Amino acid sequence: MVNVIEFAVGDQHCSYHVDDTHHRSTSVGHILVVERIVDGNAATLTVLALYESGGVRVRTLLSTEFLVITDVHIAAEASGDVVLVASTFMIALADKVWDELLAGHVTADTAGLVLNDWQDAGRLDTILDAIPTTAMRGTENAALASVVGALADGAAADEVTSADTLMQYIKQLINILVGTPGVVTLKPSADPASGVSLSEMVGAMFDILAASMPKSNTDYNNIPFFMVLSSDHVTAATGLVPVATKSLDGGTTWTSTTGDVAEAANGLYHFDANAVDMNATGKLSFKFAVATADDTVISMIVRP
Repeated sequence: MVNVIEFAVGDQHCSYHVDDTHHRSTSVGHILVVERIVDGNAATLTVLALYESGGVRVRTLLSTEFLVITDVHIAAEASGDVVLVASTFMIALADKVWDELLAGHVTADTAGLVLNDWQDAGRLDTILDAIPTTAMRGTENAALASVVGALADGAAADEVTSADTLMQYIKQLINILVGTPGVVTLKPSADPASGVSLSEMVGAMFDILAASMPKSNTDYNNIPFFMVLSSDHVTAATGLVPVATKSLDGGTTWTSTTGDVAEAANGLYHFDANAVDMNATGKLSFKFAVATADDTVISMIVRP
């Protein structure tokens, strides 16, 4: 005989199952074991002890507790309890499962393998241990630190060698950019080509510019100028001996020069300035004058 009592509590469907296997009579009373089912899952196990004297004892267990309960006995009423008999096999089985060594779980896509990976020295644990926390760890990181160097490292001098750190490289470059001594001797200037450094090419550009610019207190020859007749301000003035004077650094006073003027042809002349004629520190002007021609003024910037 099986009796089922069903009812609903909120959104849960509940039923109590009572059958002959859950009923037992003893010399001191009756035992009734009631299992409550909620939405198809066992929820609690209730044991009722009905004593001949009319007394009642109740014992209720959660589902996690009654998994290993295999038998129920009623004790004397004076003891006031219901005796639950646990299965030593079930307990041993549970212990066996939880005491299983994780190292044996190597099958792909199993929960055991995941647990094995997470245990100490497992694959995932090894990855976590390899992540640096505060200081760099391991021989590889130590080797990297020796190559990178420290903030206190001084800038490398001359050409960088394998003995210099990356920090010394960087400081040398910064020193070159800002003009701080970082290289004892720069390489001589060279025309652009494969294997030629940037500093060598910059040096070549400077040499070209320097050669094209007059230098203070240095002879500067073949300064060209053109003269026209003052009668019409157009016709080239030829066969003249112009007098050269100079004005230094934007001044308004014209002073004599010591250089020579020579005629080329068709109103074109050249002036060879001596070093004393080039004694400006910036702007330098030369004026060439003769009675029958318009004055001609030539201005330039001299470098130190």
